[in-house]
Amino acid sequence: MAYRTRALFPKPFEDLDTNGDGAISKDEAAVDPPLAQAFGTLDTDADGRLTPEEYAVYAQGQS
Repeated sequence: MAYRTRALFPKPFEDLDTNGDGAISKDEAAVDPPLAQAFGTLDTDADGRLTPEEYAVYAQGQS
């Protein structure tokens, strides 16, 4: 049986929102290369920040 390692699962939103402002900036996303790469697509309102709802789309696709 194959097991997934913890690294394959997305980090919790709260861990990525290091300044606690309720959103993930491009700088905060940079610690997760796949997230940083998808940032522009996930940021549906193009405000330069990922809301919990926008991040949930990414997290759901990664699990």
